[in-house]
Amino acid sequence: MTSLWQLTLGMLLVLGLMLGIAWLLKRTGRFQMAAGGGLRILGGLSMGARERVVLLQVGETQLLLGVAPGRVQTLHVLDEPLQSERGAATGLPGFADQLGRILKKEQAS
Repeated sequence: MTSLWQLTLGMLLVLGLMLGIAWLLKRTGRFQMAAGGGLRILGGLSMGARERVVLLQVGETQLLLGVAPGRVQTLHVLDEPLQSERGAATGLPGFADQLGRILKKEQAS
Protein backbone atom coordinates (compact mmCIF):
# COMPACT_ATOMS: atom_id res chain seq x y z
CA MET A 1 0.00 0.00 0.00
CA THR A 2 2.91 2.37 0.69
CA SER A 3 4.33 1.97 -2.81
CA LEU A 4 0.90 2.87 -4.25
CA TRP A 5 0.90 6.10 -2.21
CA GLN A 6 4.47 6.86 -3.30
CA LEU A 7 3.56 6.29 -6.95
CA THR A 8 0.47 8.51 -6.67
CA LEU A 9 2.34 11.31 -4.90
CA GLY A 10 5.19 11.10 -7.41
CA MET A 11 2.79 11.37 -10.34
CA LEU A 12 0.99 14.32 -8.73
CA LEU A 13 4.33 16.03 -8.10
CA VAL A 14 5.41 15.59 -11.74
CA LEU A 15 2.01 16.81 -13.00
CA GLY A 16 2.16 19.85 -10.71
CA LEU A 17 5.68 20.63 -11.87
CA MET A 18 4.60 20.45 -15.53
CA LEU A 19 1.64 22.78 -14.89
CA GLY A 20 3.86 25.19 -12.97
CA ILE A 21 6.42 25.38 -15.78
CA ALA A 22 3.67 25.86 -18.41
CA TRP A 23 2.14 28.69 -16.33
CA LEU A 24 5.54 30.34 -15.90
CA LEU A 25 6.30 30.15 -19.64
CA LYS A 26 2.89 31.60 -20.47
CA ARG A 27 3.36 34.48 -18.02
CA THR A 28 6.77 35.37 -19.46
CA GLY A 29 5.44 35.29 -23.04
CA ARG A 30 7.75 32.52 -24.24
CA PHE A 31 4.97 30.03 -24.84
CA GLN A 32 3.30 31.65 -27.85
CA MET A 33 2.03 29.29 -30.49
CA ALA A 34 3.73 29.62 -33.86
CA ALA A 35 1.29 30.98 -36.42
CA GLY A 36 1.52 30.56 -40.16
CA GLY A 37 2.13 33.60 -42.33
CA GLY A 38 4.56 35.40 -40.03
CA LEU A 39 2.15 36.57 -37.32
CA ARG A 40 4.03 38.22 -34.44
CA ILE A 41 3.22 40.45 -31.48
CA LEU A 42 5.75 43.30 -31.54
CA GLY A 43 4.64 45.17 -28.43
CA GLY A 44 1.79 46.21 -26.24
CA LEU A 45 0.70 48.73 -23.65
CA SER A 46 -1.85 48.43 -20.89
CA MET A 47 -4.45 51.19 -21.16
CA GLY A 48 -6.49 50.24 -18.12
CA ALA A 49 -7.35 47.34 -15.89
CA ARG A 50 -8.49 45.12 -18.77
CA GLU A 51 -7.72 47.10 -21.93
CA ARG A 52 -4.56 46.88 -24.02
CA VAL A 53 -3.11 48.34 -27.21
CA VAL A 54 -1.13 45.76 -29.19
CA LEU A 55 1.15 46.17 -32.21
CA LEU A 56 0.83 43.09 -34.41
CA GLN A 57 2.86 42.18 -37.50
CA VAL A 58 1.14 40.11 -40.19
CA GLY A 59 3.60 39.45 -43.00
CA GLU A 60 4.82 42.93 -43.98
CA THR A 61 1.80 44.78 -42.53
CA GLN A 62 1.67 46.15 -39.00
CA LEU A 63 -1.65 46.63 -37.23
CA LEU A 64 -2.42 48.56 -34.07
CA LEU A 65 -5.19 46.72 -32.22
CA GLY A 66 -7.31 47.67 -29.23
CA VAL A 67 -8.00 44.62 -27.06
CA ALA A 68 -10.70 44.57 -24.39
CA PRO A 69 -12.67 41.71 -22.84
CA GLY A 70 -14.81 40.23 -25.59
CA ARG A 71 -13.63 42.70 -28.24
CA VAL A 72 -10.66 43.23 -30.55
CA GLN A 73 -10.72 46.29 -32.80
CA THR A 74 -8.28 47.54 -35.44
CA LEU A 75 -7.25 51.04 -34.44
CA HIS A 76 -4.79 51.75 -37.24
CA VAL A 77 -2.95 50.07 -40.12
CA LEU A 78 0.57 51.50 -40.20
CA ASP A 79 1.79 52.81 -43.56
CA GLU A 80 5.45 52.61 -42.51
CA PRO A 81 6.37 49.61 -40.33
CA LEU A 82 7.88 50.45 -36.97
CA GLN A 83 11.24 48.93 -36.15
CA SER A 84 11.05 46.56 -33.19
CA GLU A 85 13.84 47.04 -30.69
CA ARG A 86 14.49 44.18 -28.32
CA GLY A 87 16.45 46.18 -25.76
CA ALA A 88 15.70 49.44 -24.01
CA ALA A 89 19.43 49.87 -23.34
CA THR A 90 20.11 50.60 -27.02
CA GLY A 91 19.04 54.23 -26.61
CA LEU A 92 16.58 53.93 -29.49
CA PRO A 93 12.93 54.88 -28.99
CA GLY A 94 10.70 52.08 -27.76
CA PHE A 95 7.21 51.03 -28.77
CA ALA A 96 5.51 53.62 -26.54
CA ASP A 97 7.61 56.48 -27.96
CA GLN A 98 6.98 55.45 -31.55
CA LEU A 99 3.25 55.03 -30.92
CA GLY A 100 3.10 58.49 -29.34
CA ARG A 101 4.88 60.03 -32.32
CA ILE A 102 2.48 58.41 -34.79
CA LEU A 103 -0.59 59.50 -32.82
CA LYS A 104 0.70 63.09 -32.58
CA LYS A 105 1.42 63.11 -36.34
CA GLU A 106 -2.13 61.92 -37.07
CA GLN A 107 -3.69 64.56 -34.79
CA ALA A 108 -1.71 67.28 -36.60
CA SER A 109 -2.98 66.09 -39.99
